[in-house]
Amino acid sequence: MKNKLLQFRKDLFFCLFCLLTSTLIQAQTIELANTNAASYLYSPNFPSVGTYTHTYTIPFYQNQLTGTFKLKKDGVFTCNLPNLRLISINAIPSGAFVVNNGQSGATYVTLPNNYSFPVGVTTLKMSFGCGNLSNSIFFRIVVNKLPDPALNVVLTPYCQTDTHTNLFTGNFGYHVNGTVINKTGLEFNVIKTSGLPISTIELLSNFNINSSSNAFTPNSSFYSSNTNTTYTVKLQYRYTPVGSNTPIVYTIPNGSYGWTNHVWSKTFSTCMNVAVGTPNDSATLKSVTAPITDPNDENRSPRKPKKFTTYPNPTNGVIVIEKTEMDVVLKTITVYDTNNIAIMTTALENFNPQTIDLTSLRSGIYLMNVETNEGVFVEKIVKN
Repeated sequence: MKNKLLQFRKDLFFCLFCLLTSTLIQAQTIELANTNAASYLYSPNFPSVGTYTHTYTIPFYQNQLTGTFKLKKDGVFTCNLPNLRLISINAIPSGAFVVNNGQSGATYVTLPNNYSFPVGVTTLKMSFGCGNLSNSIFFRIVVNKLPDPALNVVLTPYCQTDTHTNLFTGNFGYHVNGTVINKTGLEFNVIKTSGLPISTIELLSNFNINSSSNAFTPNSSFYSSNTNTTYTVKLQYRYTPVGSNTPIVYTIPNGSYGWTNHVWSKTFSTCMNVAVGTPNDSATLKSVTAPITDPNDENRSPRKPKKFTTYPNPTNGVIVIEKTEMDVVLKTITVYDTNNIAIMTTALENFNPQTIDLTSLRSGIYLMNVETNEGVFVEKIVKN
């Protein structure tokens, strides 16, 4: 009877030990805060039982996984006295001590503030127990890096036209040609020196890009603005880290990954329609194709010599229009601001000379289209 009782106690102890062991060796978690990780995958009992793989992916421009790391053993972990609950972290295979929970009795440990994980595989051993470190599990941290983007992109400003009249609208946009590899998260950021909005974002994922050649559809286009200022197009990478709702925006350095910042200035005469005509025909507006980089658009259409003069220029408010040859017929003048918006139209009389009152206009630069029987001529007027 005594032997049976002894055997029962041994069997009971063994069952309790197995239960305790199965309770202790359970799942684990890594609570991560303030991290640069772009994605996370948890694989329990991989590649072996008792080893748990945590796979993180970091952006292509970084080399280490950073953040605040709280390593926790899940499940029941009780001791008669809480301060007997011990946890210690050591690096594998060196065995170097990393951190422990001291005498706090906590069921987790927080890695040191400056602790980070390089690209590759890092294994940490968590030893734990009540009064001793009799049990252990393994944290296998895998850090992968997103592939670098590679660009061969050409941006070309172009004048936008009205689909019905085929005339310039006064706005410009960008044509995009070339190739891009690994475009996820990339975006163009168009920045104005002046005017609102200051910054406009265009995702590269919005473009139709051939999956096999990585090429943009020829002359893909984006953006629209008529503000006369300097424009800078920069390339950015945007992503939201694991556990955060706030995206991080990284500006690609000029000259990196095949990218070059694009800088261009729009002037008051860029994308302006030119009117031409003959002595027997009324003047017709023409949107003649020409390099948009030409600041004065001098090459956009052939011009006849004008047969009138305007003065004074600059003016305090009154402009005189005087014929230099009597066979010319002056019809109308239309004044445009620097955004190519018509702000004044006046019919001209058939006498010489005659005056135009511009005193109601603010100080600045204006374009005055003078319509004649030989075409429309553009005068730049400076109002004091």
